[in-house]
Amino acid sequence: MKDGVKDMRLLQVSFRQMSATLKVSLALALSALVVTSGGCGTTTETPLPSLVPLGSSSLTQEQQKLAIQELDRKKATHEQDAIRYIEQSR
Repeated sequence: MKDGVKDMRLLQVSFRQMSATLKVSLALALSALVVTSGGCGTTTETPLPSLVPLGSSSLTQEQQKLAIQELDRKKATHEQDAIRYIEQSR
């Protein structure tokens, strides 16, 4: 019977230690959560784009066609220009 009592006491001691370890672990986890979530409350410094319509500053149909043609010309020579730029930088 005395051996059973010793076993019970050992279980109680280990439970107390485990409980303290668990408390410390939970406290550390909670503090880490608070620290990491602290950055979530700050506002962003990146300005958001304006949602106002562009109005008179938009391109006319003719200007759009010219812009598209210019982009097509750049697209056609882009690879050659990139190769030339890389070779010049060496």
